[in-house]
Amino acid sequence: MPRITPPVRRVRHTRPGAWRLPLLVFLLAWLPVAAHAQLAQMLIVANQTRTINRALADGKGVLIARKTVFDPMTDIGEQPSVMGGDYRPPLTYWLHRGTGTALVLGGYDSEEGRGKLLTPEYHFFILEPGLYDLAGYVRKTRRTSTMQGVRPSATPARSSLGFVGYSTTTLPAIQSYTAWVPPSAAGTTFDGETITEWYEPGYYQDRARLVADDALLIDMRGLVPNAADGEGNIASFLLEAGQIAVVSDFRMKFEHGDCDVPAPGHWVCALETLDFAMPFVPQQQDAQQAMLATGYKAKLVQKVSTALLVPGRLFADRPMALATDLRTTRGEPYAEFSATTR
Repeated sequence: MPRITPPVRRVRHTRPGAWRLPLLVFLLAWLPVAAHAQLAQMLIVANQTRTINRALADGKGVLIARKTVFDPMTDIGEQPSVMGGDYRPPLTYWLHRGTGTALVLGGYDSEEGRGKLLTPEYHFFILEPGLYDLAGYVRKTRRTSTMQGVRPSATPARSSLGFVGYSTTTLPAIQSYTAWVPPSAAGTTFDGETITEWYEPGYYQDRARLVADDALLIDMRGLVPNAADGEGNIASFLLEAGQIAVVSDFRMKFEHGDCDVPAPGHWVCALETLDFAMPFVPQQQDAQQAMLATGYKAKLVQKVSTALLVPGRLFADRPMALATDLRTTRGEPYAEFSATTR
């Protein structure tokens, strides 16, 4: 009796979401060019919303940070914020207190510290919940006169606050100059006997070119981030499980004393004073407005809070003052704390 082989049913397995790419190609082919950017933004918002909600459901924390500019074409980093609430240094370094995992918050044009795109102005980071202690920052400045004439210290520099490092570098700059444009042939005529040529006269023209200006790299990662008992020395923020929050703004100022010069163009200086200013008010409103304008749903936007900074052990028992030159975008003042070795 012949064997009868039952027909084999072939099932095609498609991974979830595989239909989206053909649909996207179809839509891009038929939509006008002006609608491509809007469609791309809608897809990014939908994808990032899923990513954030999945992270929150898994017990992670989501930290939102405004992008910062590391290499300004002008002295943007040297001027007070026009709108307020945007004083955080370009590259800030943090440590998770429990694991020691590093967190770098950066910006538009720095290789470090880039998170996932949230809006054109903000990015986000999926993190383990817990306390994050500030370990320092890095920025550039055009004020090279800061280190002119600094001589090596006769004895090794010492400080209970920490150290600041300087090194020579460059920043892009636009240089204006005047160039001579020589006369040029404008035309030729021939009347049968004589060839006549005439020229456009030469003239001076204002032009601009991109050059590299001398600058200093300021490295404030020589601070001691934690006290002997593990508490944060400078400042800390808490990110809870299932929380989505904007990192609070802050500003740091310092003065240094003696400097070691380990190599030409490099200085390591002992800190004498350290000032830390921060607002004690929520700052999520600007990020929420940016998210709504980008297309995020109100259900997610309403969950956004602020990861407020708490001053560290260095400022314990120090009086609080108001930083009169700082304010949030809504006009609230900043509280300022000072530590000194003097």
